[in-house]
Amino acid sequence: MPPTVINPTVTANWLTGFVDGDGSFFIKIYKSSSHKCDYNVRAAFDITQVPSEKVLLSTIGNSFFGGIYNLSCNSLATHMVFTNYLVHREFVEPFFIINRLLSRKYFDFIIWQKVLNLIGNKKHLNSADVDSIRELRELQHLHRKLIHPSILNEVESLRPDWCFKLDLLT
Repeated sequence: MPPTVINPTVTANWLTGFVDGDGSFFIKIYKSSSHKCDYNVRAAFDITQVPSEKVLLSTIGNSFFGGIYNLSCNSLATHMVFTNYLVHREFVEPFFIINRLLSRKYFDFIIWQKVLNLIGNKKHLNSADVDSIRELRELQHLHRKLIHPSILNEVESLRPDWCFKLDLLT
């Protein structure tokens, strides 16, 4: 399919809704003999679209997130992936602090942000802290049925309508 240009203007509000639907915040942990604790830990931010929307993804990456990203394409999807720590700190994190996600994906962002802070404090360089990061990453795989106690106060202040049965979470 050829690219479709419906509205060539991408605004911050539009992008926030777009990421609510087609974006992800995740943590990559993989074995690496070249790293001190035998693991490489990276925070990643990804937006996925059909292959014909590569121009739209590039526009987003260049206009809002500093232009430092990787495009990974196959016949089913194109992924625009950001893994650079400085890009996360300078562009991605501030954007989503100012332009709050409205879906439960915001939980993934909060967890991602916590891991970003751990990486910034060099906590990803020893095995015990990698285990803690792995636990945080697992919270993203629980389908967010429960709100984890470590982010409960933030979530409650931002979205009180999402807080339920608080006594079960503590």
